[in-house]
Amino acid sequence: MENIKFKAELITLSSCDSGKNRIYLGDEFIGLTRSLLYVGTASIIASLWPVYCEPTQKLMISFYKNLKKGKSKLVSL
Repeated sequence: MENIKFKAELITLSSCDSGKNRIYLGDEFIGLTRSLLYVGTASIIASLWPVYCEPTQKLMISFYKNLKKGKSKLVSL
């Protein structure tokens, strides 16, 4: 992973439990979100719980419409 550089302003993972990590010996966090941050992703939106398809779809549509209008990630979410 040390040779990979991934410069993304935002990655959205809109699926169940996509933001969960595991803690291993030595208190190291292992997971997709940690890996994306390690390679240079600026921001990640992920869930820590089960999500339902329809409400999540509506949330993501609204979120990206607001981003497109120039609102911040925080305000858009």
